Amino acid sequence: MVNGLRSKNMKFQNNVFWGGNQVGVGFNQVMSTTFDNNFVGWVTPREDLLAIGMATLDVMGGALFCSLTYPSQCPGLRITNNICAGTTQQAFTGPGHDCDKPNTNFVNNVAHSINGGFSGNGFVVYPDPSKPEHKKCFEVSGNAAYKCADAGIFTNFPT
Repeated sequence: MVNGLRSKNMKFQNNVFWGGNQVGVGFNQVMSTTFDNNFVGWVTPREDLLAIGMATLDVMGGALFCSLTYPSQCPGLRITNNICAGTTQQAFTGPGHDCDKPNTNFVNNVAHSINGGFSGNGFVVYPDPSKPEHKKCFEVSGNAAYKCADAGIFTNFPT
């Protein structure tokens, strides 16, 4: 539905993205981008891979931010006040925030009814590669997840 690549100064606000295949909204290698007060829903897996039993090899999700090209940097990314529902594999992927500081970059989002693929995570959070201090510590806070087949919030990065 939306694919932002190597763009800057984008603002997506008050939109509905419904009925995607594989990825609903994907931003990679972007700068100064705001995604605020949007709804992403009904993102389904690619049927061609499901048919041959290979759906777990493909990255799928509702709103994927700078994760498909990780560890490429995406400075100035703000993901706030969004809802992602009825998607496959994961609702949101995005960067954590600085430890012991208020979360202003990935906050007040809701993930629900997430299932399919090889998981069903509400949020997959990673250390922000534009911030060297995230190699030692990063946080996630201020988001909500329910009715997820797997974890509400998932991360698997050493700090």
